[in-house]
This record gives sequence, C-alpha cells and structure tokens, in this order.
Amino acid sequence: MDIRTTQGFSAAMLGGMALGGLFAATLLCGAAPARADVGNDMLDLSDLQRVTDDSLGGLRGGFRVGNVDLSFGVTMSTSLNGQQILQTVFTPGEGTSASSAAGLGITQGANGFQVTSPDGRTTVNHDLGQSITTDIANSADNRVIQNTTTVDLFLNNVTQVQTQAQSARMMTNMMGELNRHISGN
Repeated sequence: MDIRTTQGFSAAMLGGMALGGLFAATLLCGAAPARADVGNDMLDLSDLQRVTDDSLGGLRGGFRVGNVDLSFGVTMSTSLNGQQILQTVFTPGEGTSASSAAGLGITQGANGFQVTSPDGRTTVNHDLGQSITTDIANSADNRVIQNTTTVDLFLNNVTQVQTQAQSARMMTNMMGELNRHISGN
C-alpha cells in the first residue's frame, strides 16, 4: 500500500493570509488603509537595479503597520506513532533549522529537509520554497502519522511603540495640566 499526502500553503494562500492579517492589524492599530488611485498612473521601474541574492538574504522579511514591524515564522512538525520524526522551524532573522528523533538522519535539500523511518517505509519532506509543504510517503500499514503546520506572527518592536505612545500620552497630560494652571481653570 503506497499512500502519498501533501499538505501545504501556496504562496497565494499565504499572500491572502498576509493581506488579511495586514488589514486586521491596520484596523486594530487605528491606521487608515492606504489608497492608490488607478487612473493613468504608471510606475516606471526601468532605472532600478536588481538586488543581489546575498543582499536579500540579510534583509528582514515582513511588513510594517503603523510603527509596528510584523514578520511571520513557520514550524512544521510530523510524528510517526506518537514520536516526532521531523520538525522544521523557520524564524525571520534566524533562518531555517530542523531536528528529528534520535537515530534518524536528516537530509537537507534545496528548499527543506527530509527524514526516512528506520525501516525505510515512511519518508517525510518539509519544504519551504515557493510554498510551504509537507510531503509524506508511506508504504506501511497501521501507522499513525500526524502533521502540524503553525504560522507565527512576530510583533518585533511592539514594546518600543508602546513606550513611545505612553510618552506621548504623558506629554499631552502635562501640557493640559500646564494650560489649566496658566489659564487659572
């Protein structure tokens, strides 16, 4: 018996999730959504230089809503009969890492990691490329295979933004008190 299952998030699905998250975060932060006029506006990119792969590798992924920097991370975990056999973690700024159960060797591919059970009858691939996918090939009977993909949202500078907002409120309160004192009210 050979069963092959693929679970994944395509770039379009993640893009939709990111846009939905961006919209929700924009509303929660009280910022007005940006608006672009369609008309006859053209964006000329002909004079721009391509950014090198090395340069892109050092940049932070994510986006900004108001003053808050947001980024996403992904954790994929696959278990066989209750024992985790492969976990792959991608965190912005730290890159991608993988771990497996004792005795199982991890093979690194172009976009992810692979592990095969000791009997060679179950193979798991975690890929982080154009899409985020888990491929499981199993030719054994009576195995319980569980797979979980978690997408984490990181609010990278929320403490700094909160501190700035608190300072602004204090200044507003102090100015109000000063104005009341000067005007005698």
